[in-house]
Amino acid sequence: MTDRIAAENRKRASEGFTFSLKEFKAEWYNLKQNVELLLEDLDSGIDPERTGTVVKISSYRLSILSAEIMAFHKRMNR
Repeated sequence: MTDRIAAENRKRASEGFTFSLKEFKAEWYNLKQNVELLLEDLDSGIDPERTGTVVKISSYRLSILSAEIMAFHKRMNR
């Protein structure tokens, strides 16, 4: 019974890990795009504060996703 529960927990952790990793990749792509926009805005003087805020939000989301990925990874290795 305990082995079955442990296997089920690892399966759920693996699914969470996969989902978080996909989200991380998508957010990483968004961050790259937003940084490019920020650099363009800085060069042109068009509202760099707005795009700077978007970059900060994206960076924060990446840090949260990184923590999730690490937590799922630890759960998978139990």
